[in-house]
Amino acid sequence: MTTRTVTQKKNLRDVISEVKAKAHKLNRLNRFESKQYKVYGKETITPTEAKHLLDECNINTGDEATNRRLESKSVAFIIRELENNEWYHEAADVKIDSNGQIIDGQHTLAGIVGYGKSANVCLSVGCRPAARQKIDVSRKRSTSQRLKFAGQLGSVSNGEARFITDVSLTVRRTTFAPNGNAVAEGWMFERSLGYNDSTIIESYEENQKAIDYFWENKPINKIAFKTGILTALVKRFALDEEKTKDFFNKMINPSFRGGHGESNAPAILREFAEDMKMDKKLGYQLPADYSPRFEMRYWYRKALIALKAFDQNKSLRLSTLRKVR
Repeated sequence: MTTRTVTQKKNLRDVISEVKAKAHKLNRLNRFESKQYKVYGKETITPTEAKHLLDECNINTGDEATNRRLESKSVAFIIRELENNEWYHEAADVKIDSNGQIIDGQHTLAGIVGYGKSANVCLSVGCRPAARQKIDVSRKRSTSQRLKFAGQLGSVSNGEARFITDVSLTVRRTTFAPNGNAVAEGWMFERSLGYNDSTIIESYEENQKAIDYFWENKPINKIAFKTGILTALVKRFALDEEKTKDFFNKMINPSFRGGHGESNAPAILREFAEDMKMDKKLGYQLPADYSPRFEMRYWYRKALIALKAFDQNKSLRLSTLRKVR
């Protein structure tokens, strides 16, 4: 007697569901293909759709590249924007040309893939391929301009907005990296695309009294009014407000040279800043640890040295500051 194995077949309802699901997927993907210019406006992009566009509609390497290479820092920044609920689809353009190639928004799509959840974007399809030459060519708004125009800094001038943003961001760079890891004393985490707007606002709110004080008492001669120096003072302000004010006022007073029982650390720091300016102007040899790229960190470290001397009521010499830390 011959036996026959019977394999249970999918019922008709399951088959229909699968067909519908595939058709729905194809239909959603078809919206990215158009020979005619269409602006969908607010559109939800799933991680699967974003990956499909990156894999099939984006050439960013090799001789035939029609897009830039993906920058991991930019993608990480977008992921944090999505995670922190700081995402605005109005500012997230995804553009696909009439040949089906991405001409704008590859970092946004990569961010959605990394985020692992759907996100809204402003989608345009059927764009003219030549339009890519006009993308990202205009002047971009600075972080301080964006925060000021969005009302995040209150009623302040453009100059004060820039000051608040620079100092608040630098304080955060010397405290925590974007991923939350602590930064060692004397170091600054790389600024480029690392910190979201919310971290800058949070830093300002935590240090507003100090930052506002230094802005309101800025000297006419701003030789020592450097972001790196101010960062050290803002951080110290929370620990000892009066002593920090004393340090600041003596530092910007060119007549102060210290007296019996007084530290001359503040005055020597200001003198050092003047000395450095003259050396740069005349082309003299600068300190071994000075680097134009890391000048902000350089002044931050020198301010820490001066503050330590001031705390211990010790004097400070130019030769001491010129030594590599």
